[in-house]
Amino acid sequence: MHLVIPALPATAAALHVSAGTIQLTITLYLIGLAIGQLAYGPISDRFGRRPVLLAGLTLFTLAGAATAIAPSAGLLIVARIAQSVGGCAGLVLGRAMVRDAVSGDRAAAQLALLTLVMSLAPAAAPVLGGYMVDWFGWRAAFGLLAVVGAVTTAAAAWRLPETHGRGGGHGTMLASSLRLLRSRAFRGYALGGACTTTSFYAFMSASPFIFIDRLHRTPQQVGVLYMLLMVGLAAGGLSANRLAGRVPAARILLGANLIAIVA
Repeated sequence: MHLVIPALPATAAALHVSAGTIQLTITLYLIGLAIGQLAYGPISDRFGRRPVLLAGLTLFTLAGAATAIAPSAGLLIVARIAQSVGGCAGLVLGRAMVRDAVSGDRAAAQLALLTLVMSLAPAAAPVLGGYMVDWFGWRAAFGLLAVVGAVTTAAAAWRLPETHGRGGGHGTMLASSLRLLRSRAFRGYALGGACTTTSFYAFMSASPFIFIDRLHRTPQQVGVLYMLLMVGLAAGGLSANRLAGRVPAARILLGANLIAIVA
């Protein structure tokens, strides 16, 4: 997703729409991610992690190709929604497969490492997206996501094993969700995470128009600025990985939320 952020002003200009309209490609993408997270868990419990992940990655790839050739902002937004639903498979099932394979403090360490790896791509993506916009135009930035999706799908089909037996599903998922919602600790951490995430993506969707249209920076320069921002994500993931097993997870979460509030 971060790869296309430097392309937003150029996309709005090319499709003759307002900044607010093109920012829907980010807002509705995030909504698609949220909805997808509710669906992939029970579906993968029933049909297995691997086939559901491959289906999601395939949808991400095809929708990515559609964004690159979309003739209007409306079709671009629709394709982005489909892309988010497909891409959500990797976010949800990557963590689920770690949980299937390991547990306890080791799982916490592996999940933190996964977060670190997942933060490296967003760090590099804005820089690459900025260069793509300057060299080849805004469609190239969207098209590159389709290429990345195709490579990821092929790699997953070739190397990724199944980690979860089929069966179960909605009843267990609903009961677990209700137990979580009754937990004051969960609600507190979820609220803190929601506030932090909302602030982060509000900045990410609005700032390219400020940097490019108001401050007259190039997409390449904007990409570098975002890369510096993503260094914080990588540092957080690495720190959590080092602390897991030595510091209680609740204390790590509390500390992270306090840092976000101060920032």
